[in-house]
Amino acid sequence: MMMMLAIAVFGGTLGVASYAIAGTVGPNIDKIRLALAGRSPLAMMPVVTPARSTHRLPVRRRAASAPLRPIAPPIARLRAAA
Repeated sequence: MMMMLAIAVFGGTLGVASYAIAGTVGPNIDKIRLALAGRSPLAMMPVVTPARSTHRLPVRRRAASAPLRPIAPPIARLRAAA
């Protein structure tokens, strides 16, 4: 009985996995075959300019000069114990 259950569970799992792979690879099988043969239909162009960040974050100058706040007493005790 356990053997039948194992066959049913793993057989169902194999079926679902096969269906997912076929559904994913199936529509692109021609592109995959051409790429494996070295004749990709997609044009390969080298990148001329490197990617740059177009948005730079502003630097807060006053954040470094701000005075440090005192540590709460329970946290100070834990740090002292460590």
